[in-house]
Amino acid sequence: MRPLTLPLDRLKSSRFDVPEIINHITHCFDETTKRLFKSLDEVSYIQFGSPAETETNLRIQRGKMKLSGFAPLLSRSVPYFHESTPG
Repeated sequence: MRPLTLPLDRLKSSRFDVPEIINHITHCFDETTKRLFKSLDEVSYIQFGSPAETETNLRIQRGKMKLSGFAPLLSRSVPYFHESTPG
């Protein structure tokens, strides 16, 4: 099985599209969500922020980002941010 990666492309050009937040979301994913899933089709959440952080268009509610199953994650990668950032 290929390693799971996190699709963060939906965060581009949002208030969450900064290196510190991307790194924190990635860390939360690696430490909790990635370890707990049982099926590639189940809905999972990454708890990364406070209850005040809600962006429904990004599927973030009360500091949790919703992932609709892990199947789409197999074809994307976390490093998109570093590739799109100069320097």
